[in-house]
Amino acid sequence: LIIAVAGFVARETVWSDRDADITNSDAVAALTGSYDEQVITVNGETRTILVASDGGDGAQAGVFADSTGWIGRLLVRDHVMAFEALGALLLAALIGAIALVREPEQGEGSQ
Repeated sequence: LIIAVAGFVARETVWSDRDADITNSDAVAALTGSYDEQVITVNGETRTILVASDGGDGAQAGVFADSTGWIGRLLVRDHVMAFEALGALLLAALIGAIALVREPEQGEGSQ
C-alpha cells in the first residue's frame, strides 16, 4: 500500500514547478551569498529590500551560507539543556524498546 501511494504521488505531482531555478541575483545573494538591506520609500511607504552585496561593511551572510554551523552553535551553546534532555529521553526510549522486544528467559513469566 505504501509503495502504491508513493508511486501515485510521484506520478501525479507536477515536479517542474518545484524545481524552478531562482534567477533573481538579489534573491540568490540573500539565500547563499551576502546581501545588504536598503530602506526605500515607494508611494510614501517605507520598505526594506535586500540587494546583492560586494562584501563591504554591513554585508550579512545569506540564509543558507552557514546554516550547519549556526545550528551546531545553537545546540551546544543556547539550547544545550534541551539537547541533553532530548538525548536522555531518546536513550530511555531505546532501552525501553529493547526491554519490550527481548524474549523471556526459561522459567521467567511462566507459572
